[in-house]
Order: sequence, then structure tokens, then C-alpha cells
Amino acid sequence: MSLIRSHVESSERPHNGMLTLAAADRDSRVRVARVSGRPRHIQRLAALGIVPGALLTVLKPHGPAIVSLGGARIAIGQNAADSIEIELAER
Repeated sequence: MSLIRSHVESSERPHNGMLTLAAADRDSRVRVARVSGRPRHIQRLAALGIVPGALLTVLKPHGPAIVSLGGARIAIGQNAADSIEIELAER
């Protein structure tokens, strides 16, 4: 099983070709590459620790996504998950 699904919907793939949190497989380790959206949205995610460079474990990738960050579980709505660009993190 791949860490990132090979078949992703267009809404899960930003224009620059990176994958979003919504495209990650369950139990994958990912690094936040970029968070896009309105400033208030970005600030809210930053307050939760979801910033570029943060390492997340994806517990549930779809609406709402659930990630583990520093031992805490965080639920992220589908629109927010679509705005978080990720890259695979080495285990």
C-alpha cells in the first residue's frame, strides 16, 4: 500500500502538483509544506501547530481529517485539509 493514494481527485491536488492532506493515506507520516487560504484560516491552523515543517501522522484523511501532532489528536475540516499541502516524511 502506498503512502499517498495514486488516484487523487483534482480537488486534492493543488495547481503546483503537490498533494494535500486530504490525499494522504491513513497512518502515513507527512510534513506540512504549505498552508494556503485566508489569513484568519492560516492563523487558526498555526495556533494548532499546523505550520510548514510540522510532522503529522494522518489518522483519518477524509472529512473531517484527523491527525496526530505531538501526541495530540486534531480534527481538521475537509476544506482546511484541502488547503494543507504535504510531502512524505521519512519514518
